[in-house]
Amino acid sequence: PDLDELARTITECHRVGRAIAAHSVSRETLLILLAVLNEVGSLPGDRIEHGALIPAASIEEIRRLGLTVVTQP
Repeated sequence: PDLDELARTITECHRVGRAIAAHSVSRETLLILLAVLNEVGSLPGDRIEHGALIPAASIEEIRRLGLTVVTQP
């Protein structure tokens, strides 16, 4: 989805009290997700699925947003 659509989807999930699980298998998708979550906010339980390619520079932002990273072998 484009950024506005992603922001609307996450906002709607959060509005009804649901955390999101976003698949992120590349640096680019991670940066898009983090940009949107910085705009709309995060909820406890929000997570990044398949987060194997996370640049070290993004770890502090992920921590600040309270996101869980789920990796797969």
